[in-house]
Order: sequence, then C-alpha cells, then structure tokens
Amino acid sequence: MNLGVLHLGVGDQRYMLPLGQIERVMRMALFTPLDAQDVVGAINLAGTLFPVVSARRKLGFPENSPSVHQRLLLLKGNPAFVLWVDEVLDFLEVPLADFVPIRYQEHSSIEAIIRTPEGSTPVLRPEFFQPSALWESA
Repeated sequence: MNLGVLHLGVGDQRYMLPLGQIERVMRMALFTPLDAQDVVGAINLAGTLFPVVSARRKLGFPENSPSVHQRLLLLKGNPAFVLWVDEVLDFLEVPLADFVPIRYQEHSSIEAIIRTPEGSTPVLRPEFFQPSALWESA
C-alpha cells in the first residue's frame, strides 16, 4: 500500500505533505497583504476568502517576496487555508513501510519521516500551519 505525497521546498529544505490534506496546488497569485500573527495575506478563490500562511515564516526561514516560481497550496482545515511554499518538486507515491510517524509534540511542524534512497524527508503536519481564528481581525 502506498501514500500519495507532495514533495516541496521551503528555503533550502525539502519536505513532504500528504496529498489527502491538499485541496489544490496553484501558481503564485496576487493576494492582499496582511500581517496578523502567522497570516501574511488573504486571497479570494471563487468568491471565498482564505488566509495565506507563509511556510517560510512558520518554519523560521527569512522572509521573501512572492515570485512566479512559488506555489500556493489550498489545504483542508477547519477552516481551509492557503500555504505559501517556495517550490513544488513532485507528486510521489511512497510505500507505507517507508512512512515513519514520530511521537506527537503539540508545537512540532513534523508528523513523520519518509525514508527515501537519498535519505529521510520530513513530512509536515498541516495543523502546525493552521491560522488562528483571529486572523480575520487583521
């Protein structure tokens, strides 16, 4: 049995996200800048406003400006939100045997490690990026 994942880059690091957590992958698009805790902006997608969260900011990388090479990921959540990442590398199917969960820690960005021939790649925990319900007050 396999697990579908999105292989992505943030800063100089590589990560994976389970495809089951991703609603849509989009090219960088214009969003309204905000500065509310972890929310860097808001974007209107088909008439619905979503908060934009910078993976760089949340993971402690230096900020950068939006570029056409970056991607926006609409993630399932309560509520759904958009995660801004530096690059999408590939869509992969990995054997579940190579998926190694780590012990849950409330403030950890990582939920597992996937073993690959090149080494191990961290699997991001989408809930880590979930903006607070207060983002709308920005």
